[in-house]
Amino acid sequence: MTLPTTTEIELADHSPKPAVWVNRTDIIDIVLGCAFVCPIWLKYFLFGPLEWCRRSLTCWRIHPFVRKS
Repeated sequence: MTLPTTTEIELADHSPKPAVWVNRTDIIDIVLGCAFVCPIWLKYFLFGPLEWCRRSLTCWRIHPFVRKS
């Protein structure tokens, strides 16, 4: 008895494939990137861009974005 090849396994597998495949190194890169970028960003700005947009739209007024010196 021989083991099936990857092509045979792929042909036999009819399950839907995920649209985006993220491996472990991608997740580590994202986490480390955030760990270094976020403190620098928050040193100059009060919120992240999406949080600022969400707060401004929710409260119906423009919130300050840049941190005062």
